[in-house]
Amino acid sequence: MKTKCQDNYYDIIVTDGFLTMFENKDKRKLVTEWERILRRPGIVITTARIDERMSGKVVARKDQIETFVNRAVNKAKLNGFSTTDLKTINNLAKEYARNMRMWPFNSRKEIKSLFVNWDVQIEVTDVKCEFSSAKYVQILASRA
Repeated sequence: MKTKCQDNYYDIIVTDGFLTMFENKDKRKLVTEWERILRRPGIVITTARIDERMSGKVVARKDQIETFVNRAVNKAKLNGFSTTDLKTINNLAKEYARNMRMWPFNSRKEIKSLFVNWDVQIEVTDVKCEFSSAKYVQILASRA
């Protein structure tokens, strides 16, 4: 996984749940790319879903999709969106939820194994996410 970014260009990389959007086989490639574009002593700040009970790809169930769409439309109503806009938001939210794919981590150890030669701090927190409550970790990784 190679981006068009220059080597050693960035001081900091900040993402939210980005690592869990990749299949397990591609996560290490992503971190390797971060190593290439991050200058020393750069840091990565990110979050990732962690669930010891799940392995492999996670997709939303039908009831989770409906709940997500209803929440999106209700938020839009509260913000004064027109009826036409609400239909668009409904359709876009449904499409997003149907296409959402995630590969959560099973453990802190699995996360740390991606960041070879990095100083990694991991803090676990419970959050309300798109479809249900879940455990997420906040990751702060600095290059040695």
